[in-house]
Amino acid sequence: LLCFRDEAMEKEFEMCWCEPGLLVQPLLVFHILWFAEFLDHKTRLNVGDGLFQTDWTKNTKQIGLACTCLSVPFICLGLCYTHRSHAWMRERYHTVLVVNALIVMLFVGGTGLWDQQSLPKSELCPQTFYACPHHALDMSAIATTWITLAYINLFSACLAKYKVPANIVIIAIFSLGGLIGEALQQRTTWASTVGIHVVCNTIVMAFGTLSVGYWGEMEFRNALLSRNKHRKNTEVVEQLLEKLLPARLLQNNHRLQSPLIERYSGVAVMIVNFDRFSVQKFDPDDFFKILRGIYAIF
Repeated sequence: LLCFRDEAMEKEFEMCWCEPGLLVQPLLVFHILWFAEFLDHKTRLNVGDGLFQTDWTKNTKQIGLACTCLSVPFICLGLCYTHRSHAWMRERYHTVLVVNALIVMLFVGGTGLWDQQSLPKSELCPQTFYACPHHALDMSAIATTWITLAYINLFSACLAKYKVPANIVIIAIFSLGGLIGEALQQRTTWASTVGIHVVCNTIVMAFGTLSVGYWGEMEFRNALLSRNKHRKNTEVVEQLLEKLLPARLLQNNHRLQSPLIERYSGVAVMIVNFDRFSVQKFDPDDFFKILRGIYAIF
């Protein structure tokens, strides 16, 4: 897992990463996608012969509960936009992010099992539990699971060290729902074979999306390491220059004239131009070599 060895640096990095405003767009996209899929799924009824029709008068309880679930992202969005809650959101950034995903997964899985037990047989596929709507491992549940994995791994600013356990829990909820759904059928079908195939595809999808976010975060962390190294090198060079240059020239209220001409009768004069941007280009070791070369000339 990606993590800095320096605990202080890791904490500083995580706090900089955990910007509440970054949650707004992923939350909106995620909840709009899963709710649209769920709504389409619950208003599509089986009329026989493999045909479906849209009926908004059925499954009103499930749709109402889904609307209730939308209160969670709206509360989170309100906290993201409220200045007073920024510190609270930073401390619980990944908790809020993952909880949004788990609530959706538990709700969709629970609704599928509820429908499978409560709906009349005419609305359920008589052969395989995954082949039509209103089941624990139907197409809607698969789509929601994949949308949730994309939300955790791609759309959100979730760190890799939190993504791995989140992916495991999401796949576990999905798989457990499928196992319970098949057990509730109380008969042996070839659903288990397809179920295993779907779960394997879900794992592959999770790994693929995780790798995208993983490499992106690794590049960001490497860039941060480079900037920190550059900053430390600059500080070393600045400390050296503070020892070499006259103290009066380092005072903030001292205005240098260009060129600076001063007369010294008893000493040799070394003229060197130190520019901040020029100094930043050098590694401290290389900078010391240049200084030794200058001193050697005199």
